[in-house]
Amino acid sequence: MTALMRFLFALLLGIVIGVGATIYAVQSDAGNLLVRRTDVVQDLERRLHDMEAQRDQLGRQLEDVAERARG
Repeated sequence: MTALMRFLFALLLGIVIGVGATIYAVQSDAGNLLVRRTDVVQDLERRLHDMEAQRDQLGRQLEDVAERARG
Protein backbone atom coordinates (compact mmCIF):
# COMPACT_ATOMS: atom_id res chain seq x y z
CA MET A 1 0.00 0.00 0.00
CA THR A 2 2.82 2.43 0.77
CA ALA A 3 4.47 1.74 -2.59
CA LEU A 4 1.23 2.71 -4.31
CA MET A 5 0.97 5.89 -2.23
CA ARG A 6 4.57 6.82 -3.07
CA PHE A 7 3.92 6.24 -6.76
CA LEU A 8 0.76 8.35 -6.74
CA PHE A 9 2.53 11.12 -4.80
CA ALA A 10 5.44 11.13 -7.27
CA LEU A 11 3.02 11.15 -10.20
CA LEU A 12 1.04 14.05 -8.77
CA LEU A 13 4.21 15.97 -7.96
CA GLY A 14 5.49 15.43 -11.51
CA ILE A 15 2.24 16.68 -12.99
CA VAL A 16 2.24 19.80 -10.80
CA ILE A 17 5.88 20.60 -11.62
CA GLY A 18 5.28 19.97 -15.33
CA VAL A 19 2.25 22.25 -15.45
CA GLY A 20 4.13 24.95 -13.55
CA ALA A 21 7.13 24.75 -15.88
CA THR A 22 4.89 24.86 -18.95
CA ILE A 23 3.02 27.92 -17.72
CA TYR A 24 6.31 29.65 -16.89
CA ALA A 25 7.79 28.87 -20.33
CA VAL A 26 4.70 30.10 -22.17
CA GLN A 27 4.46 33.40 -20.29
CA SER A 28 8.18 34.21 -20.09
CA ASP A 29 10.33 35.77 -22.78
CA ALA A 30 12.28 32.53 -23.08
CA GLY A 31 9.32 30.91 -24.84
CA ASN A 32 9.08 33.83 -27.24
CA LEU A 33 12.75 33.51 -28.17
CA LEU A 34 12.36 29.82 -28.95
CA VAL A 35 9.29 30.38 -31.11
CA ARG A 36 10.62 33.44 -32.98
CA ARG A 37 13.76 31.65 -34.14
CA THR A 38 11.93 29.18 -36.35
CA ASP A 39 12.05 29.85 -40.08
CA VAL A 40 8.31 29.40 -40.47
CA VAL A 41 7.51 32.10 -37.91
CA GLN A 42 10.07 34.49 -39.40
CA ASP A 43 8.57 33.93 -42.86
CA LEU A 44 5.06 34.57 -41.54
CA GLU A 45 6.21 37.77 -39.80
CA ARG A 46 7.82 39.00 -43.05
CA ARG A 47 4.68 38.23 -45.05
CA LEU A 48 2.51 39.95 -42.42
CA HIS A 49 4.70 43.04 -42.56
CA ASP A 50 4.45 43.08 -46.38
CA MET A 51 0.66 42.75 -46.23
CA GLU A 52 0.37 45.56 -43.68
CA ALA A 53 2.47 47.81 -45.94
CA GLN A 54 0.25 46.93 -48.91
CA ARG A 55 -2.88 47.65 -46.84
CA ASP A 56 -1.54 51.04 -45.84
CA GLN A 57 -0.71 51.88 -49.47
CA LEU A 58 -4.20 50.86 -50.63
CA GLY A 59 -5.71 52.96 -47.84
CA ARG A 60 -3.79 56.01 -49.05
CA GLN A 61 -4.88 55.34 -52.63
CA LEU A 62 -8.50 55.06 -51.51
CA GLU A 63 -8.23 58.36 -49.66
CA ASP A 64 -6.77 60.01 -52.79
CA VAL A 65 -9.61 58.68 -54.97
CA ALA A 66 -12.22 59.80 -52.43
CA GLU A 67 -10.62 63.27 -52.27
CA ARG A 68 -10.64 63.57 -56.07
CA ALA A 69 -14.29 62.48 -56.19
CA ARG A 70 -15.25 65.24 -53.70
CA GLY A 71 -13.23 68.00 -55.33
